[in-house]
Amino acid sequence: MFGSNETIGFDLTIETQHDGKIKKISAGGMDYNIKSTIHAVRGIIGRSMYVWSAFRMLENGGKESVIIKDGWIQEGHANAEKENLEILHLHKV
Repeated sequence: MFGSNETIGFDLTIETQHDGKIKKISAGGMDYNIKSTIHAVRGIIGRSMYVWSAFRMLENGGKESVIIKDGWIQEGHANAEKENLEILHLHKV
């Protein structure tokens, strides 16, 4: 009740709107404005993943579109995505 947002588990790199929707994500010293949620798998146990369509403003006034993926994986499955991507690459799928 008296702890800071960081102490009670909030991710300080994510800025939300009053309704709880994600507005902005900061990473690598840059700010990315969220356009929409592409994919969301929510779970308390196991794994969760969010994928957003986003953009960042460039110095020349333009925009760079990006996709941001944030995931949490279950212990023991840390290499699963890497292994699946390697299989896809080997088979040129």
